Amino acid sequence: PHYPKRDFDLSVQAAGYIPFSAHVAARPAEEKMRTIELEPLTQKDQSFTLHNIYFDYDSANIKTASQPVLTRLASFLQLNPHLRIKIVGHTDRHGSSRYNQLLSQKRAQSVLEALVRLGISVDRLSSSGAGYQQPLSTDASKEADRMNRRTEFQIIN
Repeated sequence: PHYPKRDFDLSVQAAGYIPFSAHVAARPAEEKMRTIELEPLTQKDQSFTLHNIYFDYDSANIKTASQPVLTRLASFLQLNPHLRIKIVGHTDRHGSSRYNQLLSQKRAQSVLEALVRLGISVDRLSSSGAGYQQPLSTDASKEADRMNRRTEFQIIN
């Protein structure tokens, strides 16, 4: 039989740990259980990536579907009020280097502004864009593009 594709966003967080967030494609024939190991929040210079912050195509407008993960991120920051983070936007390989640099900067700034609207002090946040300079995958595929389009959070204190 043909089963419909079921995609969902998975987020896990606990006090004292780096939050985990990912987009998951699940089908009935796939595994039913997944173990998520959270990384302890122990030092500065740690970073974590949230792949499920979505933007309109060719835009820095955050899609409504991203609101739950942004709300959970704000909650994580409220539970850890001593943290300061740098938000770094990343793009895929399509477009010029300059275009991707500007787009990634605008997207990181949009995330910063969303967190401020959710009650996080702007003094705890900074943003920058990396464009396509730090890809997770150099493959020329849709999956690689999806992996490379991400928002990274670097803990700076």
